[in-house]
Amino acid sequence: MRRIGSLFLLVVIMTGCSNDPFQDHVFSNELSYPFITTLVHEDGKAMLTVFEEDKGINEAFSFEIGDLEERNYSATYVDQKRNVTAINEMGTVNYDVFTTDNKAVNYIGSLKEPVDKIAQWKDHIYIVTYKNNKDGTREALLKKYNNDDLKAAVEEWPINGKVEDLKIDPETGKVHFILRSDQTELMTLVDDELKNTKIFDEPVSSRLMIHEGEIFMSKYKTVHEENKSSSNNIEQAYNEVVQVKDHGAEKLVTTTESPTSMIISGQFLYVITGDPNQAFLEIFDRNSAKLIQKHELEGGMVNGLSESNGEVYIYTNNVVYQVLDDHRLEIAYKHKEYKSLLDNELNGG
Repeated sequence: MRRIGSLFLLVVIMTGCSNDPFQDHVFSNELSYPFITTLVHEDGKAMLTVFEEDKGINEAFSFEIGDLEERNYSATYVDQKRNVTAINEMGTVNYDVFTTDNKAVNYIGSLKEPVDKIAQWKDHIYIVTYKNNKDGTREALLKKYNNDDLKAAVEEWPINGKVEDLKIDPETGKVHFILRSDQTELMTLVDDELKNTKIFDEPVSSRLMIHEGEIFMSKYKTVHEENKSSSNNIEQAYNEVVQVKDHGAEKLVTTTESPTSMIISGQFLYVITGDPNQAFLEIFDRNSAKLIQKHELEGGMVNGLSESNGEVYIYTNNVVYQVLDDHRLEIAYKHKEYKSLLDNELNGG
């Protein structure tokens, strides 16, 4: 991934305001939980923008982070109390990192390495990064940083494969990620040691969701590394969302299109399906596994979903949708410039 829903704009004034984005920006009014920090496009500028979701979508705060040519990719990890956002400096591997709580947006430093995935829990930030070896191969690493010091990682773990998704259980702090090699595994960081659980026999592109301690995965399609060419490497698309059990994966629902990200609210499962050129929202009853509604999504690439007080929101490059009680979609927010060039990725714990 047109109508404009009602929008209440909360005006927030910065204290110590300047045009320098690399500083702390303190809100004059505390934000309501939850909130989403993301990158938007306005008048040729990249704006770091915070949306409140307490009562509909409110643009609570925004400031310029650079020109579109300088800043057009970000990754944000969202929980109820805090967001962490990594923003790429175009033409480099550097990522500037900000955290948002209900009082301020804080600049905490720059990572001089690619940030493929990012997540946080309490006082630590976890990233997945890649480094190029002399033989031309790439090595993946899971790194752990203190959230007030990004100069050096506290710990790091080598990873043999491609990380598809990274999430942290908000209750336990356990770090989970999907690892794709010649098969697909769920990796869990336990007592600073990585444990693996085989999920699929084949290498599958997948996304991860944690809900009330239970782990769910979307099964999108098989993916083979470019240097592993074979006549048997036929790409196969899947239409499944599975729940991870002790004995492996158990199918939860069958989607009409290939699934990516998903979220649970009440008795319903909301799944983004399709591809970057045309995305859909499929809504399932969890009790019956029945598809009860399917929507074609406009507004550009889908960046992520969120849930607040029983309300589900879908963030795209250009608009934010709200799912109504009768499962219809309403545009709750529309960016000032409808044509967006930004590439954002929103993930939640």
